[in-house]
Amino acid sequence: LIADAQVAYHVAHGRYGWLEDLRAEGLVRSLLLREIDGQLVAVSPKYRIDIMLPRASSVAGEIALVLHGAPGPPSLLERDHFVIVARPWGTADGGWRTFYRDETNTTLVNEGVSDLNTRADPPLPVARVPETGRASPNGMRWWPLADLPPR
Repeated sequence: LIADAQVAYHVAHGRYGWLEDLRAEGLVRSLLLREIDGQLVAVSPKYRIDIMLPRASSVAGEIALVLHGAPGPPSLLERDHFVIVARPWGTADGGWRTFYRDETNTTLVNEGVSDLNTRADPPLPVARVPETGRASPNGMRWWPLADLPPR
């Protein structure tokens, strides 16, 4: 739903938007939204869902990602990229994988959460991850969802 909302927002505005932008356009009415740690996020019993947009390209060609409210001016890369990250939260059964989806509809998975302590605050990717997945600069390892055996 959020990816479809991003496409609709992009058609109307020529760039991808933050969750606040999508809400203002009425594109995410069916989602439960909450403010957590100063961020507007979509929530379910097992996951919090954040939108990340690019801020800059690094020397290595990686596209840095930020949450809404990060310092610095908006990037022209917002015309081309967005990332949706669903991170586990709470103590309900399930919800141990972090999911990543971008504008190419690539879905990647990170299984770095292995206990309740890391599940309480799993990390976010710091840069856009290639479609094939790989280790990101903060040490997260991403796999294409299709390549991951069921749990």
